[in-house]
Amino acid sequence: MHTKSQNITGQDSFIPAKLPPVLSKLMDLYLVKIIPFKKRLAELLLPESAVSITLDYLCVQQGRHVEAEDFCKWIQEFMLK
Repeated sequence: MHTKSQNITGQDSFIPAKLPPVLSKLMDLYLVKIIPFKKRLAELLLPESAVSITLDYLCVQQGRHVEAEDFCKWIQEFMLK
């Protein structure tokens, strides 16, 4: 499925419409605390190209951005626990 912003920018995008309260709190924590920490670690440990991908995408694993389908699967698995 493609969104209007994907067609305009040519990049994958993930736009959550509404998150459950528990997941919303976790997302806030991730965006405010974990991503800045992850960025700093990337600056210290990884080549510059890997640092930029860390800033461009919400979820990066092993130097590559995580596809929306995988991210959705992770959320579904988390919600089942």
